[in-house]
Amino acid sequence: LTDTTSDWYVADCDGDGVINGTEVDPNMDGVSGPDGTDPTDPCDFNPSDVSVAPSGDYLAADCDGDGVTNGDEISDGTDPTDPCDYDSANITLTPSGDSLLADCDGDGESNGDEITNGTDPSDPCEGGNLPNVDLTDTSSDWYVADCDGDGVINGTEVDPDRDGN
Repeated sequence: LTDTTSDWYVADCDGDGVINGTEVDPNMDGVSGPDGTDPTDPCDFNPSDVSVAPSGDYLAADCDGDGVTNGDEISDGTDPTDPCDYDSANITLTPSGDSLLADCDGDGESNGDEITNGTDPSDPCEGGNLPNVDLTDTSSDWYVADCDGDGVINGTEVDPDRDGN
């Protein structure tokens, strides 16, 4: 780590946009950085340290586990770190990790549980676990949907602080 001009130090081996030297030595003093990122893991980096264009392994990886490669997400204008922000037409991988733990439709049931139960993790009116719905997330798909079709959104119907007539 003492030769900050070596080919390895200035390269980005995992393609995440952060040079190896920054990942292991952001202070360039031979001490590992506080974020402890791995120059061989394309999904382990500090976004504020990106200094070169993402490439290679990073573009082929799916860091948020939504089934869409990071490269496709960049092309689509979606966020490769948000498991709920993707173009479903570009799913080419099996959803995993953060995507399975997330509740993208806000219905109180994780995407992974919905997949296991055969319900649609992007449909707030299919599946769901009402006791687990986050009523503070008033912008969630479930909160603003009208699943029973009565003209009153779900959030108004179940939120004790709102008029749910």
